Amino acid sequence: MSEHVLKLDPPAFGPDRNFLPDAVYSEDVVMILSDGSERAQAVADAFASVGAAIVAVGPDMSSAKRITGIAAGYGGKTMAASWDSPVAPVFDEVNDRVGAVDHLISIDVEEKTVSLYLQTLANAPPVAPRKRSCVFVSKPGGMATRLEQLAGNVRLNAVEVDLGVGANGPVGRAGGLFELGWAVAFLCSPYAREMDGQLLRLDGGAS
Repeated sequence: MSEHVLKLDPPAFGPDRNFLPDAVYSEDVVMILSDGSERAQAVADAFASVGAAIVAVGPDMSSAKRITGIAAGYGGKTMAASWDSPVAPVFDEVNDRVGAVDHLISIDVEEKTVSLYLQTLANAPPVAPRKRSCVFVSKPGGMATRLEQLAGNVRLNAVEVDLGVGANGPVGRAGGLFELGWAVAFLCSPYAREMDGQLLRLDGGAS
């Protein structure tokens, strides 16, 4: 684990073994839209630990740098930006400094803000042979319309998170931020390349 991130409680396979191969994202750039929350930190930690470059976009630079600090702890490329900046120039700077964005992760961000980044990503030239992907992370009920906004060369999936109810579900545990980070990383990976338009509920089976 990076010293920059909150301490996560991993499942039985242990903190020294990644859920995905160590370098599976070594050629990928992941853009994370968030307010710098612990959820976003966990997602960044999972991606950075398997080689991804991390671009963090938040309401201000302080929020974004909470996310890029995690990737820096793994030695990866990073960039921080504010979503108050015009979107197209942000993508241009990412292309110049880090590389073309492969994956867009939105974590509890208002739909108006997310849609600007989604459209820019969808309109960008494809990065052959990889297929771009987007994952939306929200509270239950937050994904009502977003999955229909894009088509074409972008895979779209969602994760609804309600860790507070899982203990009452059939599994008897809520799960945690560690599972959230790796669930998102898995959905963007080549191992989930046939998953498109799916909704994963992370709630210990309570729903």
